Amino acid sequence: ITAIGVSYFLQNSALLIWGSAPKSYPSVITLGSINLMDGQLVIMGGMINQTNYFDANTYANTTFGQFGGAPFVNNQVLPLGDSNFGVVGQYQFNENWFIQVGGNMMDNEPRRNPFHHTTGKSFNLLGEIGWTHEKAFGIGTGTYRLQPFMFHADGKNHGGVAFNLEQDLGSSPFALFARAGWSSAESGNICGAEAQASAGVIFKKPLEVMTGLKEADGNFFGVGFSVSKPDADTLAETRPGHDREMILECTYSFSITPYCLIQPSYQYVKNPSGRDDVNSANIFSVQCVVTF
Repeated sequence: ITAIGVSYFLQNSALLIWGSAPKSYPSVITLGSINLMDGQLVIMGGMINQTNYFDANTYANTTFGQFGGAPFVNNQVLPLGDSNFGVVGQYQFNENWFIQVGGNMMDNEPRRNPFHHTTGKSFNLLGEIGWTHEKAFGIGTGTYRLQPFMFHADGKNHGGVAFNLEQDLGSSPFALFARAGWSSAESGNICGAEAQASAGVIFKKPLEVMTGLKEADGNFFGVGFSVSKPDADTLAETRPGHDREMILECTYSFSITPYCLIQPSYQYVKNPSGRDDVNSANIFSVQCVVTF
């Protein structure tokens, strides 16, 4: 799916129908982690899925129980790699500051043997420096991440920078999240965007706040909005284009039991994949997530 605004709802439906998502090459190749300096420094190598380590966000990080739109899962400017050999190093300076550095090969396709299909002609280098505090700026628990990166593809080097934040608003039931990023490459951005900004607000346990009825701690109502400049490779040739794609998403995650949640959501997508020759998309979905 190349349209960066298309909901992950179809992928989640496939999980229910076929029972599994497209998988990377077996993770037994992963070497595990090495802990040094009493755990302050951790180094991992092998088959690395960089989305498991970089660009994390408490409120917008997965399609299962959070947001379904791709810009609210990861910053699509970041050249996050999967199904390839890589290494990640993480260092905790103190309880507030941390840094991550990692690199992945990017030329092996999912479900293919990386020993046979890694050429070294495409790779990335990612950095992330973060600051977290229980009273960030005197407001509440917050985490802020700055993410410089570069990648090499088609014989050229490209670079860029991204930003990620999450911020609780004190003792109130509200929290904020946001991402932004820019890449120097007009094409070849593997996650689909040349530039992107997204932000949203979370209303925790809305039913309990408004009515007094008890509900699960993880329940929330969320609204997210994103603006993306699609990568040139996502645009169909000879088709009229628009340089902005916008997504508005509203969702409510409600836990029926500690092991099952229901999540209705609505997405409005303007200029899907930067196309101005198609109508805006309205996407309604209801997701059920069962945890074993």
